[in-house]
Amino acid sequence: MKKYLVLALALAFVAPAMAAIEPGDGHDLASRLNTPMNQVCVPCHTPHAAPYYTDGPLWNHQPTTGDPFTGHDGPLTLSGSSRLCMGCHDGVTALSNYGGVESNSDALGAVPSNIGWAPGAASNARILADDHPVSVPYEGHLADETTTIFARNQPIENFLEDGNVECATCHSAHSASPERGLASSGRGAYLIVTIENSELCRKCHLF
Repeated sequence: MKKYLVLALALAFVAPAMAAIEPGDGHDLASRLNTPMNQVCVPCHTPHAAPYYTDGPLWNHQPTTGDPFTGHDGPLTLSGSSRLCMGCHDGVTALSNYGGVESNSDALGAVPSNIGWAPGAASNARILADDHPVSVPYEGHLADETTTIFARNQPIENFLEDGNVECATCHSAHSASPERGLASSGRGAYLIVTIENSELCRKCHLF
């Protein structure tokens, strides 16, 4: 229950800065999925009878079916926002599997937005060992999470989920508009902190 509360609070916390997904944004799947009445939000959220409400706030999209992934230290089962994000970005779960539908087959191919894909591997390889670790505790030789400001005048700990680093620690799903303080640069899109001068990396990693 605690992790769902964290996700709900995270959405409420970042909403003023992110606003909603704008038409034509990379996460605007209305046209691609031909959603009813061209709804932008419905591939991920629904206001009533959300089929995956125990996984995320009013969650309408099938979470990843790729577990376990190949992580940096072996098999990895995702948690929190990472499990939700990878429902589209795992190269296994269909983009159009929402609203309780789990039988479609339009998973992402071998493209950069398929995070489960690794160069030289199949599009459904479910490899995360070539990506920044997620669903792992924030620990080691890192900046103090209680005192180090990460973004929006908030400390790092406010962007962790049950103490773990997850996709939403660094990424916002709702906007990549630079005017909102969010970076938009190739695979750096949707970052909460800019990657210019490696600012994002330097927030946590001590050099």
